[in-house]
Amino acid sequence: MSKALFKMEVKANYKLFLLFAGILTLYVSVISAMYDPKLGNSLNEMAQSMPELFAAFGMSNPGTTLLEFLITYLYGFLFLLIPFLFTVILSYRLIAKDIDQGSMAYLLNTSYSRKQIFLTQLSVLVLSVFVLLLYACSLIVVGCEVMFQGELELLKFLVLNIGLFFLHLFLISLCYFFSCLCNEAKYAIGFGAGFGIVFFLLQM
Repeated sequence: MSKALFKMEVKANYKLFLLFAGILTLYVSVISAMYDPKLGNSLNEMAQSMPELFAAFGMSNPGTTLLEFLITYLYGFLFLLIPFLFTVILSYRLIAKDIDQGSMAYLLNTSYSRKQIFLTQLSVLVLSVFVLLLYACSLIVVGCEVMFQGELELLKFLVLNIGLFFLHLFLISLCYFFSCLCNEAKYAIGFGAGFGIVFFLLQM
């Protein structure tokens, strides 16, 4: 792995990270503040009246506890889709863009081996997604402790986020694989994002 290349890529993509962190901050703040145990019963009745629509967005069981509420309205759809979009864009910028524009040839002519370049770009992608999810997770914990002290089941919440990260590791692998495989960016993005979207549509 190349420390110089790692630092360069982090510096080149931090604005993209901040953009998605801001989007997650908005959704986490708004949705977490909406939690009301009394509201759960009303939402359950609404879900029963429109089961197909709620099920399509992973909201067929709004639940009555804080954790169930967060799983339904954040982890059922938003925490899958938003980090995935971040993965698609970042994997394109780290690998596919350089291959498509020919600038990868300059990297290959440096003292770094193909393996070093591959692992460095992959580590930037994995670390960026990990930090993004860690930030969102921490924001939820802090926000819930302030607004609903003691109601969040921390151990179950931790297990939930570990599972979420491993799911995104798969999506990272998918996007990065096609970014390395395809010579043109449109195919790298098309296959990487396309397969991911198919999975979301199948779930819906």
